Amino acid sequence: IMPEFAYVARDMSGQKKTGILTANSQHDVLSQLDSMALMPIEITVARDANVTRSKRISGQVMANAYNQMAALLRSGVPLLRALTVMSQQASKPALKDVLNEIKLKVEDGEPLPEAMARYPKVFSDMAINMVRAGTEGGFLEDALERVAAFTEQQEDLKGRAAGALAYPIFLGCVGSAVVTVLIVFFVPKFEPLFATLREKGQLPAATDLLLGFSDFLQ
Repeated sequence: IMPEFAYVARDMSGQKKTGILTANSQHDVLSQLDSMALMPIEITVARDANVTRSKRISGQVMANAYNQMAALLRSGVPLLRALTVMSQQASKPALKDVLNEIKLKVEDGEPLPEAMARYPKVFSDMAINMVRAGTEGGFLEDALERVAAFTEQQEDLKGRAAGALAYPIFLGCVGSAVVTVLIVFFVPKFEPLFATLREKGQLPAATDLLLGFSDFLQ
């Protein structure tokens, strides 16, 4: 699915024309307008299909992508060529589509951080800001490596947190199941004894509430 571009243009007689075209990039939109004998005034992204359909990509995959781009740039590969290589070698279809779209936008003259900002589900604010600082300061490779390291640390913390929470959650589920079984199946067996105590006015209020709760669960 290609993105859609809204355009404002004038025809040969000077009349204003507006519409929406589907194309890979703004350059392709200009070509289409030229073939329609229209002079473009303004071209904006009406709907970027990849922004709406792109899925979240795991942090580890993104960390590997940042490291790969940093290695390519550090070895002297130009940015556009690095994006092309990465899009061709991407193992995840979602990442492949995003990298290809970013390459097209960079070809059209859009800065790399602005192109990345179009995909908030893929690139975090931290990554975009670090890349922007690296692009403006001339240390993009270092910035990408720092983003990769930070992303890996985040994934490690998430894994540890999930592992730490798994056991308490398991105990909570098992404990809830045991208590439910006791209330539903075992408490009613003492109903005759409780009924006698109730008649004598000796049944504690807490026990009375427990019996009512057991009846409700049943």
